[in-house]
Amino acid sequence: MKITRGLAFWMGCFLYCCGSGEDNRGDFASEQPQDSIVQQTLRAYVEKSWNLKDTLLLKELTSPGFKRSMNGIRVSSTQRELHSNMQVFFKGFPDLDIKITGLAGKDRDRIVEWKAEGTNTGVFGETPATGKKINVSGISWIRFDPDGRMTEEQVYYNELELLQQLGYTLTPPMLE
Repeated sequence: MKITRGLAFWMGCFLYCCGSGEDNRGDFASEQPQDSIVQQTLRAYVEKSWNLKDTLLLKELTSPGFKRSMNGIRVSSTQRELHSNMQVFFKGFPDLDIKITGLAGKDRDRIVEWKAEGTNTGVFGETPATGKKINVSGISWIRFDPDGRMTEEQVYYNELELLQQLGYTLTPPMLE
């Protein structure tokens, strides 16, 4: 009896989350123009702002109070701060190339899988150039306003993996 109730509960949750079998094609059709704008914004952000280093385009692609976090740490709260944050990566990896490898979401939220490659030939933050290549994958959760401009990005990637590729090591703690 408990199994039947549990199964009924989870089936109910599934149907609720999936729209209870309602026909949502009308909603989807009305989202297509917005979806197209969001896709264009994402592509321009990666291909032009990041790969071609066109940070002037950020004023068109992001809201003035755009917020960006990396691994849970806020790195920018304005377009100007975003520009500065990007410059750290451009100096450290002048040949930085980011590719979108996956995309999911709807309405004004997107999850973007990406892969970044580059060579550390410049100062990266406060660390000197190592001359080593990096190949890092991650995801970004990006939120858009009704006009299709980005309002927030939360970036998640394995920072330890990046540092190890640059030649840094992790020293175990002393336990005594």
